[in-house]
Amino acid sequence: MPQQVSDEFKTLAAWKQLMLGAADLSPLLTQLLSMARTIARIWLLVTLKLAAYRRGRTLHDG
Repeated sequence: MPQQVSDEFKTLAAWKQLMLGAADLSPLLTQLLSMARTIARIWLLVTLKLAAYRRGRTLHDG
């Protein structure tokens, strides 16, 4: 039983350290997430515009 309690405290300490490390990285992760979101929006917009252009061109070329 004492070994199990010791392991649980080690796990909690590891999680705490991980969370503290994540808090240090938080601004960077937020910035990266924002950049990824922007890139995804631009990609989606370009894809939709290209699809609409192709669809329009094929309809009128017919």
